[in-house]
Amino acid sequence: MKKAYRRNSLRIAYGITMLVLLLTGSASALYDSEAQYFLGLINNYRAQNNLGKLIVDAKLQESANWMSNDMLPNCVNGKYTCSHTDSTGRTFVQRLRDFGYPAGLSASAAENIAWGYGGGASSAQQAFDLWKNSQGHRTNMLDSSFVAIGISRSCSAGDCAWVTDFGSMIVKPLNNDPTPTGAPKTGDINGNGKLTLLDAIYLAKHVGGFSGYEIIYADGDINANGIVTHVDAIYLAKHVGGFIGYETIY
Repeated sequence: MKKAYRRNSLRIAYGITMLVLLLTGSASALYDSEAQYFLGLINNYRAQNNLGKLIVDAKLQESANWMSNDMLPNCVNGKYTCSHTDSTGRTFVQRLRDFGYPAGLSASAAENIAWGYGGGASSAQQAFDLWKNSQGHRTNMLDSSFVAIGISRSCSAGDCAWVTDFGSMIVKPLNNDPTPTGAPKTGDINGNGKLTLLDAIYLAKHVGGFSGYEIIYADGDINANGIVTHVDAIYLAKHVGGFIGYETIY
């Protein structure tokens, strides 16, 4: 079976093996703090196996977001049995192509999905452990040809869906690196010589693509997870505000 068509799902229900996940969070699919934590977990796991880290690709992320949102009101709530074929009848390969990722063309791809209700995993760590302990899912996580990933979870009223899409090509990084070469780890994002809440606001607007905020003057990867997102802006705001656990800018 070609990697472009490799897919893995986990299920447990009514005598059929299903991985049941119970996750808390937003009803919308986001590359949120749990998804970012999952990225750190999988990249650490790959490093332990002498493999390169995965970069979040915007096209894979869009596909994963769509699929987790599609799964949530459908298979999670029992409308149909979830698979890598979505509610519109698309295979995961076709979905990836529809979102601009060349799965099965110039890039190979794979997908892991999980969904559930009634208990299971309430964190990225638990979801990671469940996939890690499943041979097919573990194979996708440790595929040496993959360099890109999209990670999404959608949750509502205690029911959740997770999707990870993998690819052998980076089409478009989720966030272009906005950090100037050699930029200091000061947190002084707007370069005015002071560290205030305005730096966090500046970084948030930069990540959001606001005009006039294209350049930052210090390393924006405040939490040192390898990417610059809205979570760094939140971390910086809490650092400025003196919140416990946010004393250090990495």
